[in-house]
Amino acid sequence: MTSFEQTRERLLPSQIAGDPFAVLMSRRRGSEPRGTERMRLLCHELGDPQTGLDVIHVVGTDGKTSVARITASMLTALGKQVGETTSPHLHDVTERLRLNGRAIAAEDLHRLADEVLVAIGTIEARHAVRISFFEAISAAALLWFARNRVDIAVVEAGIGGVHDATSVVDSRTVALTPVGCDHEDILGPGAANIAREKAGVIATGGTLVSAQQRRDVAGVVAAVTSQRCARLLVAGHDFHVDHRRSTPFGQHVVLRGVDGVTVDGVLPLRGAHQAANAVQALATIQAHLRGAPVDTTALARGLESVALGGRGEVVACSDQTLLVFDGAHDALSAQALARTVIPMAAQRRLVVVVGMTGDRNPGVIADAFGSAADALIVTNTSTPSRVPASRLRAQLNVAGYQAHLADDVTVAIRHAREQLGAEVVVVTGSLYLVGEARRGLVELAGMPAAMDMRA
Repeated sequence: MTSFEQTRERLLPSQIAGDPFAVLMSRRRGSEPRGTERMRLLCHELGDPQTGLDVIHVVGTDGKTSVARITASMLTALGKQVGETTSPHLHDVTERLRLNGRAIAAEDLHRLADEVLVAIGTIEARHAVRISFFEAISAAALLWFARNRVDIAVVEAGIGGVHDATSVVDSRTVALTPVGCDHEDILGPGAANIAREKAGVIATGGTLVSAQQRRDVAGVVAAVTSQRCARLLVAGHDFHVDHRRSTPFGQHVVLRGVDGVTVDGVLPLRGAHQAANAVQALATIQAHLRGAPVDTTALARGLESVALGGRGEVVACSDQTLLVFDGAHDALSAQALARTVIPMAAQRRLVVVVGMTGDRNPGVIADAFGSAADALIVTNTSTPSRVPASRLRAQLNVAGYQAHLADDVTVAIRHAREQLGAEVVVVTGSLYLVGEARRGLVELAGMPAAMDMRA
C-alpha cells in the first residue's frame, strides 16, 4: 500500500477513500480558526511553491472571479504563461485551476490531490490541525503553477484577505474589487472593517488597484496603503471606462487605463459592472508590469477571449424566453445584476428564481429588483449549506414580499415559464444554484441540447 493510500484510509470513510476529489471536497473548515498558519505548514511540506511565484492577488467582496478571469485572459494574449485560480466552481473542481485559460485536466488534478493529501496526513499527524478543502485546493494550485513555471499567477482570495489561505503569496500587486457587507459573521461587522481585512494583504511598497468604493471603505483603503507605503490606483481617478455599448453577445467597451493607455474591444460579458471589472483588470496589469509598454491590440484580443459562465449569462430558449444566470448573493452584486437585467426585460414579464446558501438574505435580491420583478420563486440548491426554500419564503414574507415555492431549480424555471408566463427568467442567489440550472438545461422543454459549459 502506498503512503497516499494509507493516509487516505486513515483520514476518511471507506465509501469515499478511493476518490481524491471527494476526499478534498469533504474537508470543510468547520470550527478551525481562520489564519494562514495551516496553509503555511501545508505549503512548506510541498516545498513552498508560492515563494517563486510572481502573483497578482485579487481580493474584495464582489467581482473577484470576473476581474481574475479578465486579467488572466489579457495577460495570456500578451504572450505570458499565466496560472489562474478562482472559486467557487460551477460544475467541476477542475475549473478552479487554469493555465493560459484552460482548466487543468482531471488526471493532473487527481495526481496533485494525491500528493497534497499525503502532505496533509503528515501535517495533521504532527501538528493536530485540520486542513480545509480551500487550503488544500489553493496549495495544489500554487504547486501546479510552480511546476509549470508560470510567468504570472492570478490568485483569487477566498473569504477575507489577511487571514485568507491565499495570503501566503507575495501580494505586491493587489486588485481590490468592490467591498460590501458579506460574511460579517466571519469577518466582523461593517464594510469598513471588512475593507481593512481585505486591503491589508498589500505588501509594503506594492500597488493596490481599487474599484470605486463607498466613502468609508475608500478611507480605510487609503489609510492602509499609506501605512504600507504602497501605491494606490483608484477607479474613476486613475483609470475609467470611456465608453460602453451593449451588443447581442456582451458589450463594446473603450477602456482608459493608467497614463491614458486605451483598449478598444468587445467584452463578452454584460453590464456596466463588467466593464468596470475589465478596466480594473487593465490597470492591474499595467501596475504589475510596472509601466512597461503594453500591446493594446493584444489586450483587446484577450478581452474578446474572456469566457465566464454564470455571471450575467443569457441563454435564449426556442420560444424566445431568456434565461439569465448570475451568482449574485449580496446587495452589491444583486443591484449590479438588476441594473443589467431590468432594461433587457423592458415590456417583458420578468420572474426571479432565488436559491441561497449559508446565512444570506433573499431580501437583498427582492429589494434590488423591486417592482420590476413580476414574481419571485424560491427554491433549494443541492449543496449541504443550502437555506431551505421554505425558510427563504418565510424571510421574504416578513420583508413584505410574496414568493412561490419550488423543490428545485428545474421545477422553478418550468413554473416560471409555464404557469407564470415569464419571458425573462433570472436564476440567482447562489453560484451553486446557477451551476445546477445550467446542468439542467437539457431537461427543460425548448432548451438547446447543449451549450458552452466553459466556466
